[in-house]
Amino acid sequence: MTPTLRNENDTQPRLEYYPVNSPTLRTVVIEEYPFIIGRGDTAQLQIRLESISREHAELTKTSTGYVLRDLNSTNGTAINGQPISAASLEDGDIVSIAETKLTFLCPTNGNLERMVTQPLGDRQKSDPQREIIDPQHECSSEIKASRELAEALLWQAIPLKRTSIIDCQSGSEQSTIVSIDRPLAVRLRATDAQDIYSTASRIQQMAWQLTAENAGEIASSDSILMAVELQSCVDSRLCDALIQASECLTGSQSLGIILPWELAVQSPATLSLCAELKALGADLAFDRFSGGAACIGDMELASPEFLVLEASLARGISSHPRRLTQLKNLISICEAAEIELVLPYGLPEEDCQASHDLGLNLLVSNASNSIEVASANAVVALV
Repeated sequence: MTPTLRNENDTQPRLEYYPVNSPTLRTVVIEEYPFIIGRGDTAQLQIRLESISREHAELTKTSTGYVLRDLNSTNGTAINGQPISAASLEDGDIVSIAETKLTFLCPTNGNLERMVTQPLGDRQKSDPQREIIDPQHECSSEIKASRELAEALLWQAIPLKRTSIIDCQSGSEQSTIVSIDRPLAVRLRATDAQDIYSTASRIQQMAWQLTAENAGEIASSDSILMAVELQSCVDSRLCDALIQASECLTGSQSLGIILPWELAVQSPATLSLCAELKALGADLAFDRFSGGAACIGDMELASPEFLVLEASLARGISSHPRRLTQLKNLISICEAAEIELVLPYGLPEEDCQASHDLGLNLLVSNASNSIEVASANAVVALV
């Protein structure tokens, strides 16, 4: 679905780009023609780089659209990686002014066609003969990471993946686990998201919103478990995010939360938070459980519906009687606490069979599927 316009500037064409070594997106509204791009004082868009000519390129408006013309610059102009002397410019085109990339955005019929155009900061390689390498202008990894997070939020281009908790006996799907996919998940986990308005926090919330809006498409089970990606967001924000996501549900599924066991039990406060989530009607699952039978009692305040084992607890039980006995005790205590134990994916077949012989029939499927979904809401403006 095409997002609605964010503000009155969306009625005018504009260029968006990242200045060198800056994680902040800059937007330049095009208000007069011809519109000159260059490093000189006569340019409407001034980019102060030596590789850019004083008057590098010119954008004009015609009766049929927009035309970009190179003004005999030293290092050339390209559209979507193709060098040009003059060419028409369409919504979403990536303009290369020397090594600087700009995205041209233009409204169509009152709507911003952002969701069908290329992401900002297009990373397609240009013609090697024309590529300009300037080590002085290389971005740090931190800035690149900040840009990737900002772009994902701005475009609502959040990659999701889906795994399932399966009952091996019946083959039925007991619950669907939805999490943010790589490489964005790696960026998120390395980010400080203490600020509720931080990009990382809002990406986590947007991922949950997308999951809820597309629940019927994503899951065949009645239960959807949304993964908590950010350790620093394990506070009251989780309850607020769950409530907001639940309001976006279009099907009959219920939403729940899955988070690492060590994170859930790290303090009485986090367990109290999990109890609040359950009070809101959320299913609860703890992942990567590596404790013993004695640890089950510690979760009494907020016992999860599912407890996914760390692989080390089940690996090798087919040939180690002591591990087999430990798992038996754990199964017995979990049954009394009405907690479903779940095997992780990736266990050897003989260990899976030994676990099934003990009555442990739930496991996380080893098939991880990427999900392509789009938000029904407007483009999110960055703070």
